[in-house]
Amino acid sequence: MSLEEKLTEIAEVMRGTKESWVATGPENTDLSMFLHFWRGDELVAAAQTPLDRDTGLKAGMLGARGFSATTMAITFESYQAVEPHSPMTGLDWRPGEMQYVFKTQPDQTSVLECMTTSMHERGGGFGLCSQPFQIKEGQVVWSEAMVHLPSDGEADGAMFSYLQRAMSVTTVLEEMAADKRQLAKLLLDAVDDPEVRLFHADMATCQVLIKEEVATSVALLAEPGTERQQWIEERMGDPDQVT
Repeated sequence: MSLEEKLTEIAEVMRGTKESWVATGPENTDLSMFLHFWRGDELVAAAQTPLDRDTGLKAGMLGARGFSATTMAITFESYQAVEPHSPMTGLDWRPGEMQYVFKTQPDQTSVLECMTTSMHERGGGFGLCSQPFQIKEGQVVWSEAMVHLPSDGEADGAMFSYLQRAMSVTTVLEEMAADKRQLAKLLLDAVDDPEVRLFHADMATCQVLIKEEVATSVALLAEPGTERQQWIEERMGDPDQVT
């Protein structure tokens, strides 16, 4: 599965999540931040975090390392400009200015809310999908999505750089394998099957994300009929159990 296919899949999932949430008639229609983690083509974990950028980024770093992720996606609500320049200054948009215009000028047409999914791969690959929307009469009305892939050029920004770095640091299991201390060796030697090792690391990562209060819920995912599904059922009671 390519990065573009994963990006399309998660964008669709999050679009449905947004629609379902708005349909409940909440006072605050904003979604929490969501993270998804793959190993190869398999989606192995998902986490919901508080609506705070730094908290979401920390969850991304912990999850990327703990889940031995080869691809990570983070989805959050942001803003997208319809016009190339700010109506306030006539100049290029400055950081935070889109949100200010949207919040303070109810009748403006220069800025839309959007669902943004940023995807990051080990090795440096990345992708971005921005899905602008409006909420009308209790329903989400979507505009055309903007998709940005590596071939489209470079990306920048503090959030992008942090997540790219998260996908370049050593995973927890790699760190343990390189650790010369006896305890690390004993822990690894106790489990021969690499898939079982990964599962135990996944379980531990779930606990860390909750304990550190960077995730409000975490789900381990598995293909139906696999041993992994069985292990999740035995430990958590349901293959899609949320911790």
